Amino acid sequence: PFVLRVKWVLELKGIQYQYVEDLGNKSAMLLQYNPVHKKLPALVHDGKPLAESLVILEYIDETWKQDPSLLPHDPYEKANAILRESDIAIGWLGYWVRIVEEIVGVNLINEELMAKLDAWFDNFLELPVINECMSPRDKLLNHNKAFHKLLTSSST
Repeated sequence: PFVLRVKWVLELKGIQYQYVEDLGNKSAMLLQYNPVHKKLPALVHDGKPLAESLVILEYIDETWKQDPSLLPHDPYEKANAILRESDIAIGWLGYWVRIVEEIVGVNLINEELMAKLDAWFDNFLELPVINECMSPRDKLLNHNKAFHKLLTSSST
């Protein structure tokens, strides 16, 4: 999910990028550029690597100044922009939570009690730049089912 944050901002800013990682098969390049944590996302720009999605988002915003800016310089505008940054930081939950609900058979988001949150998830996930970056639902569902099975079988 943290890779999505970076992909969304790159797409929103119209920045061309190359996504080269396969989560199931970490490349030698990832191990070279992020040897300590070996995690995604990792951004390599001009041969310099960065890790951690929120750090990468700030770097992208400072390096590519075109709109939309995540954090403007004006303090009032910056305060309002932090809300947009929060959307990007947690937006993946709307997609992932529904998949987890299906796998475990429990509603985590009560649609009546949390109607505004549920509507926010729907609206966020309908944005073209967000929707286009999401992994296919069936692929994510199958991956998480396998992970759930692994977790539940090892605990018995």
